[in-house]
Amino acid sequence: MRLSLLFLCVLSLTLSACGGGGGNNGEDAFFANFPGRFIGPAVAGLEYETATKAGRTGPQGQFDFEPGETITFRLGNTELGSAPAAERMSPVDLIENVKVPRTTDELVRAVYSEYRSREAQLFNLILFLQTLDADGDLANGIQIPDEVITLMAGVQIDFDLNTEDFAEHAPFRRLLFDGSQVGLWDGIKPPIRHVGKAIDAFHGYAGIQHQFEYRARMQGDQDADGTPEYEHHYLFTGEFALELLVDNDADGNADTSATQLYNPLGHLDANQYDAGNNGTIDEEEAIEYDASGDIERAMGYSNGVLRATHTFTKDELGYTRMRDDDDNADGVIDYRTTYYRDALGRIERTEEDYDVDGSPDQIRTNTYDANGHLRTRSFDNDADGNPESTATYVHDPRGRQLLYQHDAGADGSVDQEIVTEYDDIARTRRITIDNDGDGTPDVFRFTQYDAAGRRTLEMTDRDADGTTDTSTRFVYFPDRIERELDSDGDGNPDEYRTQFLNPAGNVESDYVDNDADGTPDRGEELLWERASAFQALQGLGQS
Repeated sequence: MRLSLLFLCVLSLTLSACGGGGGNNGEDAFFANFPGRFIGPAVAGLEYETATKAGRTGPQGQFDFEPGETITFRLGNTELGSAPAAERMSPVDLIENVKVPRTTDELVRAVYSEYRSREAQLFNLILFLQTLDADGDLANGIQIPDEVITLMAGVQIDFDLNTEDFAEHAPFRRLLFDGSQVGLWDGIKPPIRHVGKAIDAFHGYAGIQHQFEYRARMQGDQDADGTPEYEHHYLFTGEFALELLVDNDADGNADTSATQLYNPLGHLDANQYDAGNNGTIDEEEAIEYDASGDIERAMGYSNGVLRATHTFTKDELGYTRMRDDDDNADGVIDYRTTYYRDALGRIERTEEDYDVDGSPDQIRTNTYDANGHLRTRSFDNDADGNPESTATYVHDPRGRQLLYQHDAGADGSVDQEIVTEYDDIARTRRITIDNDGDGTPDVFRFTQYDAAGRRTLEMTDRDADGTTDTSTRFVYFPDRIERELDSDGDGNPDEYRTQFLNPAGNVESDYVDNDADGTPDRGEELLWERASAFQALQGLGQS
């Protein structure tokens, strides 16, 4: 079989051009000896091992393997993952059955879910590698410093967390601090990468296409007559500046405006509010960070005058240990909050000192299960050592809540209980609510799904008598979602709602027929624009 010249060029994996002369035989031989590369961008310094080969990835992420072998990547005692060895590999290959988010909806659910998922695990691994980069410049690839291998001996980094918990993961933060103490990263604990910025970098270097969008405009038509009554415009005036313009009467002139300013690390620097959209900032919240990207102080201004300050005292790992609030910016602390954490960085105890006399006035206490999920929470509202109320939680290993019990008087009696059941692929199937803790359910809620995992029916039995009181049906089409609400359980729809989707799956029009007479009564039109992952997250009001 004849192979095309193009195929042979790709197969050679050299840096020289195919065709006429000038190739670098040294580089050709080098890549022939190391046929694999770990990319997204190229990661140098990873430990790898197959049945016959072992070493550390080279300057271009090179690694060696024989066809058919499984390769394992690790740093110290932390295994990043194993997979069949291939010429091009990235963090995606190390997480079985992961679905790389490519739409805004998938992105938001993966980043902000409190549950653990394969997608969150992928993001955590990406963020981890980028944060460890020796010089912080991804343009020349990721170089894992040699000292990291030594520091990670005996250290276990848990990537199987939701994204918020991973950023707070104590072993990760300890590694960064210990590295800075031995001179890595110029002796400064490096900022943990913003998850949106980390995703953008990975997608760019790994060549992953996506359809991320942010909501650029929203028009409200309160009477569905085709004329909007209000408009909201969201504008990225730069990579790190998002402006919201509110036109309350849809006359084409914005009545108020708000601006969010971000620093290059992706952290919020300032919230500015211009009540008359006249160019004068009426209210502002400004935030200051230290060299490691940890918040130090937040200031509130009214008409340019400082009105409040919030100062954060950090420990060596960057955790907030104390927050002092000066509510009138007179230089006197009015309120103090102190946090106590366990060895994994989770908050075990919070003390509120209302008058800053050194004695707590309210205490909240948390305990966690073996998987790191919240198990109990108690509220001691007068800090006398006896809680006034408690809550108990049971989660499955993935972080899904199975049971919630509230003891309003902390007397050992359950006053409310909520039980949640899931189907075989972890979707909520039934919720049972016992509002008075007498052991008899008061409310049932049921959810059904189609083969694609989309909700098709939600039913609520408000008095647990076996009869559905309200139900919502969902019907899916390539370009829209239709919903029918039966608010009295008589089997006849009382409200229709239709949401039309754009090609990226985002709602571009949303119309509601309040009386199910076939004529829409109100609606919204939305315009979406292509965006980076960072912009898509910020453009939905997330931070």
